[in-house]
Amino acid sequence: MNENIKTVTEQIYSVIKQDILSQKLLPGEKLTTKALQDKLGVSSTPIREALTHLQQDGLIEYQPNIGMRVVKLSRKDLEDIFSLMIEFDVVAMRFSCRSGSRKDLVEALRQVQLQAARSLEDGDVEQWEALSDDFHLAFYRFADNSRLNIAAERTRMQFTIFSNAYQRDEENRREIQGEHDQILRYLEAGDDKAAEDALRSHSAASLTKALELLNDK
Repeated sequence: MNENIKTVTEQIYSVIKQDILSQKLLPGEKLTTKALQDKLGVSSTPIREALTHLQQDGLIEYQPNIGMRVVKLSRKDLEDIFSLMIEFDVVAMRFSCRSGSRKDLVEALRQVQLQAARSLEDGDVEQWEALSDDFHLAFYRFADNSRLNIAAERTRMQFTIFSNAYQRDEENRREIQGEHDQILRYLEAGDDKAAEDALRSHSAASLTKALELLNDK
C-alpha cells in the first residue's frame, strides 16, 4: 500500500472511530462514502479502507439494501459484551498479580487514581475518562500477554461506546471512581480474591448503567 494512502486511511479511521465512541455518530446512523468524502475532503479509497477496518473492529456493520451503519447494540448484545469483558479483565488482573511486577502494578494504579481524583474535582471529563480506561488497561499491560490483549480489544471498543456515554453523568463518574478505589485497596492489602469480587461488582454496576442508557433511547 502507498505510504501516503496508508497515513490518510489511518487518520480517517481514527476520526470516525472517535466519533463512534463519543456518539457523535449515533448507533444505527448510516455511513456513506459520499457524505464522508464531503465531510473529510478526501478520496473514496482511504474512506473505504477505513470503513473496512472499522467493520472488522465491530464498530460498524453492513446491511443489505442499507449499506454501512454504526453498530446498534441490543440489550442481549450489551449483556454479552459486559459478561465477556469482565472475564477478560479478571484474567488480566490475575496474570498481572502473579507476575513479578505486582508492586509496579499497584503503584501504577495508585498514580492513575490520584490523577483521576484530581480530574474529577477539576471537572475534566475527557481526562477522567482516559484515566478510568487506564485503570483497567493497567492490568493488561502488567499481565504481559499479547494474545489476551488482542482477544479483549474488539470487545473493549464496543464496551466503550456505552461507557463513554454513561460516564458523562457526574454521579456515575464518582461511583466508578469509588469502585476503582476499592479494587485498589484490596490489591494493596494483598487480598486478590476480594479485589476480583470488587471488579466483578464494578462490572455489574456498569452494565446496569449501560442498560439504563439503552432503555432511555
